[in-house]
Amino acid sequence: MHDMMGLPFGGEDINELPLCDKGNQILEEWRGQYSCDKFNESMLMGTNQIKVVRKLVLVEDFSKLNWCKYMLDCLGSRKKLWKRDDKSSYYSGPITLLILVYVYNMKYSIKLDKRIPFIGHINGAKLLEIQRLEISLGGFGRQFRDEHDDVDMGDETGGEEQQMLSFKRDFADEELILWHTLLL
Repeated sequence: MHDMMGLPFGGEDINELPLCDKGNQILEEWRGQYSCDKFNESMLMGTNQIKVVRKLVLVEDFSKLNWCKYMLDCLGSRKKLWKRDDKSSYYSGPITLLILVYVYNMKYSIKLDKRIPFIGHINGAKLLEIQRLEISLGGFGRQFRDEHDDVDMGDETGGEEQQMLSFKRDFADEELILWHTLLL
């Protein structure tokens, strides 16, 4: 998470934060941005997580939160809810992260700056170029895996490196499906 998105790791667990009162002014202003229909629809689709918003409205310093753990927790919990063979079931986890991990780990004829955090070195235009390249080659996942000889990952990732390896094992085929679905 840290390497892909530059999110801070360590710090307070977002899942352990207290919930604000339902009538909290900041929460109500946030809800007021959405029409009732759109808000309820997004709740059903899993794209609007009101519980985490009820926790975050009380936070004064977001940099002291463990965003890496939160993203890993979201990946796992959303994966469990997603039913791969059910056409009415949609994956509602952090898709941007899945795309970054996929692109970062593939080798392309297109020059990519794979410094970390990777999100700071890639943009929508480059992702669209990669999408077109993969489609022209017959589909997604047909590139060679990049071993990243030119990237010094260092020891700073610690336990997260193991979590990322586990994530890649768990999501390998789903990642390709999501990449294809999202960018088409």
